[in-house]
Amino acid sequence: MDDSQPAPLAGANDDTTEGAVARPTRDEAEQAVRVLLRWAGDDPEREGLLDTPKRVARAYEEYFRGYGQDPYAILRRTFEETNGYDEM
Repeated sequence: MDDSQPAPLAGANDDTTEGAVARPTRDEAEQAVRVLLRWAGDDPEREGLLDTPKRVARAYEEYFRGYGQDPYAILRRTFEETNGYDEM
């Protein structure tokens, strides 16, 4: 996956979504985190915070990953190995 631009979300930028706005790049998201760190009174360039913008962007990608997934495909999954279990 290209770090500069996340994978597109269904309906996020296609022509069928009325009023859709362009999705910020990964670099823009990381810059926004730097701005928030400065707003909070910290220095985003100090050693302990240098990788924080990347970590935050990666965390948000993980948090919102489900928006790009088909819920029906996930819910159709079943577990075949149920021998010996009679309860949940």
